Amino acid sequence: MKITRIATLLAFSASVLTMAGCKDTLDKIDLTTANEDLVFQNEQLAFLNLSYIYDQNLPNWFGQTSIGIGATNPSILSEESYGESKYFEGTIVQNDVTDIGTAIGATTNYGKIRTINTFIRGLERSPISAQPRNQLKGEALFFRAYRYFDLVRVYGGVPLVLTPLQAVGEEARNEAYLPRNSTTECFNQITADLDSAIAYLPGKWTATGTWGRITSGAAAAFKARVLLYAASPQFNPSDEATRWQKAFAASQQARTLLTANGFRLHTSFDQLWFEEQNNPEAVLVTSYNTALGTQNKKSNEYDNGTRPSYTGTRGGSNRPTWDLVQAFPMLDGKKRGESTKYPYSQQLFYKNRDPRFNKTIAYNGRIGP
Repeated sequence: MKITRIATLLAFSASVLTMAGCKDTLDKIDLTTANEDLVFQNEQLAFLNLSYIYDQNLPNWFGQTSIGIGATNPSILSEESYGESKYFEGTIVQNDVTDIGTAIGATTNYGKIRTINTFIRGLERSPISAQPRNQLKGEALFFRAYRYFDLVRVYGGVPLVLTPLQAVGEEARNEAYLPRNSTTECFNQITADLDSAIAYLPGKWTATGTWGRITSGAAAAFKARVLLYAASPQFNPSDEATRWQKAFAASQQARTLLTANGFRLHTSFDQLWFEEQNNPEAVLVTSYNTALGTQNKKSNEYDNGTRPSYTGTRGGSNRPTWDLVQAFPMLDGKKRGESTKYPYSQQLFYKNRDPRFNKTIAYNGRIGP
């Protein structure tokens, strides 16, 4: 009898151990993927995740964002430019709409918004202390506003998605059929996100390695731009004065914040283009480098394309128009042809021009940096 009871207890104990062992095996973390619980355990890991959002959303050369109207070089959005743009000409048709996307993808506007919303949700669940968590959230909110502005300035009202939607299953698909929000609702959400960013972010990042992160002044400046669009004839056909007043107040707020934190016009016109870190005129920054490694490489190739080809570069790009060359005043500040002290000659167009001329225009015989 005792032997039977002992055998039963041993069998029960073995089954409990087996069940516990199975549970431990099934509950193991997949180390081949990014686990949300691990990513948001501390500020450093969370910022690595945020760095991906920076890389996805910061504008590249000429302010382009690579999606929709953001893929259009703004230099051709003018009647004075040689280029053509359907956005400028007003000939956009349905097939030209590519930035919303017809499939799930990380590089569409809504794909990027999903990444940002997922990051914000992870922060709200994380044990990170309040101050660094709010700063990280402020940066993410800035980029969510940035993405929605990219959509609204072209399409007006769009569906507002502020939490990550489920991606699998029929029910999730049905929930994704969201109604279109009004243009006013979208502008209100954009400004609300930017107001939070202004409240959460520092006026200036001072720690090593933080140059280029979004500041409260950058968020305020972008808010001023957003409200200027909202007040423009495109979105304000009745010309409501209150919208212009809001845009003006936002501009004043941005100027106050930026000035208080040392941002200003650069004192040197030429060094403005060569001084990167702590450049007082740089409010929203996309940094590049000369690294050769495939993971860290982020070269702009702008200099290579701009400098004359005889220097060994590709050359030939970013050539000024003759109109731009003639637009510079003479050395005494008067327009060409109006100065009696410095007469203008088309053959010697580079003589006695405003000091900014030689810092901007390359011509035969000029010695440049």
